[in-house]
Amino acid sequence: MRDLVYVPSLRSLFLLDNFDRRLHQLGLTPGWTGQEPLSYRRRSFPLGAGAIEIRHVDGHLLINLLLEHTLVIVPLRHGAPDFSLASRITHDG
Repeated sequence: MRDLVYVPSLRSLFLLDNFDRRLHQLGLTPGWTGQEPLSYRRRSFPLGAGAIEIRHVDGHLLINLLLEHTLVIVPLRHGAPDFSLASRITHDG
């Protein structure tokens, strides 16, 4: 894993996997209190090359794709990233 961020409102941890070029969401199972073994559901989303950094800002994930010279801004909708509404900013490095 390259980087991670926790989003309290979704009770989810988002992890960047630079090897398989995916964003992984680990969402705590509703009702989990910490008194029992950890329980979560996992979702995975494809990303581009060189994901090195992720941040959570105002209901969005900001993902820095170094090798693509791109910042991806992904809104969080219905408990998950909505890549269909994502914005991309390409820069010259």
